Formats: sequence, structure tokens, C-alpha cells
Amino acid sequence: MASEAEIERVRKDKGLWLPLVQRLHRHVEDETLNPRHIGFVESLIARPKQEELSFRQSEWLLDARDEIVLISEYGGHSVSFMSRACYESRIGLDGDDDQDWVVELFKSGRTSIRRYEARRLYVLARQLGEIEYD
Repeated sequence: MASEAEIERVRKDKGLWLPLVQRLHRHVEDETLNPRHIGFVESLIARPKQEELSFRQSEWLLDARDEIVLISEYGGHSVSFMSRACYESRIGLDGDDDQDWVVELFKSGRTSIRRYEARRLYVLARQLGEIEYD
């Protein structure tokens, strides 16, 4: 989830949110955008004269972005590093879901993941003590 500061910054700046809407709209066509975001993105495309978004619109827009954008670093740490560190320390994770997810991620060899996945990996790495609190 985007920070409140990022949501506010994007919602007030058409130069930031309009290109994002246009980029997300391309994902509607290639069917990689979550169906719950499709109508929302299409409604924003239909209103090109809108100057600002509401807080909620901006929040939804950034949520849609987070589901599409692949990143290879989060919180100053590479996905590769966090994946390997969590895999090696996975026995310290509380839930089987987290352990299974870490194993699957590590074995996949992916070095870029969606932002929300990177956030989850970062939190797990912190819980395991693989990353220091800033």
C-alpha cells in the first residue's frame, strides 16, 4: 500500500497520475490488470480534463500500479538477497503459508517481483532478523 504522502503527491499532480493511468490502461488490453481495477482505470481515461484525483482515487490508482509493476529492490535491499536470506532462515517463520511462499519464490529464481510481494518479503526478512530496522 502506498504511503499517505505518496497518495497526496500523486492525487494533486496530473503530470504524475495521468501517465500512470495511461500505462495501466495498456494492461487492460493485455489482460494483466486485476479485473477489479479495469472499470476504475477506464473511468479515469474517459475524464481527461479532470485535474485532481480524490484521495481514494489516488489510493486505488497506486494500488493498481503496485499489482502491475515489477521491482528488483525494496527498502534498499535486492529481491535476490531477501529471497535467499528468507529461504535460508525460513524455519523461523511463524506460518506455513509464509514458509511455502518463501520456498516457492526462492526456487522460482525470480529477481523481480510485484511491489506488494516485495513488501511482504521485506517484512518477513525483518521478522527473521535478516534486515536491520532503520
